[in-house]
Amino acid sequence: MIAPYVSAADNIGAQSLDSVDSHFPAIKNTELNTLKDHAFGVAQLPFALAGQGRDYVFATYDDEWSKVGGGGLVKTGKAMLSTELRIAVEGYQKVAGVLGPKVEKVKKTGVEKGQQVKDKADEQVNGM
Repeated sequence: MIAPYVSAADNIGAQSLDSVDSHFPAIKNTELNTLKDHAFGVAQLPFALAGQGRDYVFATYDDEWSKVGGGGLVKTGKAMLSTELRIAVEGYQKVAGVLGPKVEKVKKTGVEKGQQVKDKADEQVNGM
C-alpha cells in the first residue's frame, strides 16, 4: 500500500540528485583531496594575482629606473612618475582592446538604425 509512494519518492530523489550533479560537477567528485585542492586553488587565486601584479610593478619600475640613469632623488621621482604613467597607459590600452570592438559594433548598429529611421520617415513623407 505504501510501496508505490516510496518508489515515486525514490524516483523524484534520484532525479533531483542527477540534476544537482549536472549543474554542480564539483560536488559530483567524491575524492576529498581533489575537492580540497580545488577549494585551495580558488582561495589562493587573489594572492597569486596580487603577486603577479606586484612583480609587474617592480619590473616596470626597474625598467624605468634604468632608463632614467639610476639613483638620485630627481631621477628616482622621474622613474616613479614614468612607471605610473606606463602602467596607466597599458591599463587603458587593455580596456580599449576589450571595449574597442564593442564600441565599433554599437556605432555600426547605430548608423544602421538611424538609416532605417530615416528611410521610414522618407516613406511616410513621400506617401502623404
